[in-house]
Amino acid sequence: MKKRLLIVLLSVCIAIISAFAFIACGETNSDGGNGGNGDGGNSGITATTPETPDGGDSDGGDNQTPSGEVTPEAPATEGLAYELLGDDTYKVTGYTGTETEVNIPSMYNDKKVTAIGAAAFNERKDITSVTIGKNVTEIGEEAFYKCNGMTSVTIPDGLTSIGDYAFQNCSKLTSITLPAGATNLGEGAFRDCSGLTSTTLPSGVTRVANSLFYYCSGLKSVTLPDTVTAIEMSAFSGCTALESIAIPSGVTSIGTYAFYHCEKLTEIALPSVLTTIGNKAFGYCKGLTSVVIPKSVTSVGEYIFEYCNYSLTINCECKKADATGWNKNWNAGSSGYTLKVVWEYVA
Repeated sequence: MKKRLLIVLLSVCIAIISAFAFIACGETNSDGGNGGNGDGGNSGITATTPETPDGGDSDGGDNQTPSGEVTPEAPATEGLAYELLGDDTYKVTGYTGTETEVNIPSMYNDKKVTAIGAAAFNERKDITSVTIGKNVTEIGEEAFYKCNGMTSVTIPDGLTSIGDYAFQNCSKLTSITLPAGATNLGEGAFRDCSGLTSTTLPSGVTRVANSLFYYCSGLKSVTLPDTVTAIEMSAFSGCTALESIAIPSGVTSIGTYAFYHCEKLTEIALPSVLTTIGNKAFGYCKGLTSVVIPKSVTSVGEYIFEYCNYSLTINCECKKADATGWNKNWNAGSSGYTLKVVWEYVA
């Protein structure tokens, strides 16, 4: 009798344990059957805008690390306006949002975002940083004009063109890293970026455009590639902190006011292929004590060294008789004085 009772009790215990195990399995399946969490199947990662791709392809918004891991691109900032272009890609044309850190996406509506339009962020002084998606190849003119609260901008490797005055008066930018393909830099693209301290232009740039670094008063050093052949009007005018610059050996022309008011520039070597020096190109370069003008120079504008140090000596490799294309006031100063000239100079 006792043995039978013990068997019954064991059977009841086994039944109860089995029931609990079945219930537990049922709960696990109801949580995980649609994707692995308790929200009925959602992944737990939601896009802030429906246009942001869920990523992973070569043209999408995700980035791959060297180890092969995919890092999702930050979601697009709300308030961006887009325009569909003829090549079936999008251009960002404006911003009405309130976020101060702006993320411009690589994709919108499953199509590439390839451009930032003219004046798209014009005078948005509240913006502090901008990250530009990897498919963007062009930044339009005045795109970030007077965004003087912006302290950083991340430019993608595929960028090729920056329009006229695109970053003018972004006075809090201290550095800008340009990718290798960014060879088309418009007039005044970084004009009045007074916080900029140094920069390197990528190989392939052929001209330092008009007013490119005009009154970048904090700029101390610039590295120019060997591909540069022209330094245009006012390119470095007002760069009062500029201490050194190596002019590439292939430069043939230096424009009007090119280095005007570069007061801390103590020396400058002019290349042997230089042919043209524009009006007042080195005016107010008070740190210069001597300059050599190569015999290749055939055209010199007026007052090219005005307001320079009275003791500046100009060494000319050519004969005075050969300087027929030189303005008669080329070496005149601000008060009628003329600077010392040594003709037929040999180093």
